[in-house]
Amino acid sequence: MTWQEKFIAFNNGITVTSTAKEIISENGKIYIKSLTGFQIVNGGQTTASIFFTQKDGFPIDKVKVMAKINIVREVNE
Repeated sequence: MTWQEKFIAFNNGITVTSTAKEIISENGKIYIKSLTGFQIVNGGQTTASIFFTQKDGFPIDKVKVMAKINIVREVNE
């Protein structure tokens, strides 16, 4: 197992908020196509780890990052 595959074990991931979403369904699976008003609200350590790992010349293409995505809705929704 490579360090990229172990990345998720050492980083808690990120939490993001968005004001709207666009989703698609393919082969019975739901995918996020786009998020509007996307902001990272927690995950500084994970974001910094990715940035400095790439800056130091290590490949990050196999790194997986856990993300909690919150879509903000109007009160009446």
